[in-house]
Amino acid sequence: MYNYIKHGKLERTPGDSITEGIGQGRVTQNLKDAPIDDALAIKDVDAVEWVGGGSLLMEFDFRS
Repeated sequence: MYNYIKHGKLERTPGDSITEGIGQGRVTQNLKDAPIDDALAIKDVDAVEWVGGGSLLMEFDFRS
């Protein structure tokens, strides 16, 4: 959704993701008219560490 919000294009951000496929390829009705003013592209490893999911990093090895 990053590219859609920032650039108005439904394009995937390069790379693999543990949330791959979520929200990619279409704009749902609840998002269509939502007043979103910014977006951030955050790597999985940073997001998982931020929410305290260190065990997920070890299990799936998303550190590379």
